[in-house]
Amino acid sequence: IIRDADLLSLNLSALKHSEAPGQEDPGPSGFTVEEACQAARYAGMSDKLKAFGIYGYQQALDDKKQGAKTAALIIWYFIDGFFNRKGDFPVSTDGLVEYIVDFKKLDYQLTFWRSERSGRWWMQVPLKTRAKYQRHYLVPCSYNDYKMACQDELPERLVKALARFS
Repeated sequence: IIRDADLLSLNLSALKHSEAPGQEDPGPSGFTVEEACQAARYAGMSDKLKAFGIYGYQQALDDKKQGAKTAALIIWYFIDGFFNRKGDFPVSTDGLVEYIVDFKKLDYQLTFWRSERSGRWWMQVPLKTRAKYQRHYLVPCSYNDYKMACQDELPERLVKALARFS
């Protein structure tokens, strides 16, 4: 999901209050700091992501500045991911290996692409109005999605992408 996002917003209220004080609406459960940092790093690595924001911090509620330190750590992981971008979001097919899967039941072909640089996968969503959705017709996927397609099963990501564009 994060690989396909254009914008990612993180509200500190999604974290456990004990790990990120200074929240507008604290709760006893939620993501850990480690989980938030991991998500921020993955977001930073996404070639498609254009904006990342952290919201919900209230300095007046953060006596020991632990919430500020948590937000700073999340930002650090985002920046680390940003500087580790692979630059392989498929603007063109250069550096990509094409895999075509025939669906026998549907008399249809599905095209998968794998980056030689990073090993990441995309599937090409069959769209009639591709020009309008040029940035979105390649959907990030996994090798497992490709293996499912090889077994004549439609990957769930493809079904969701088709629903999104119809």
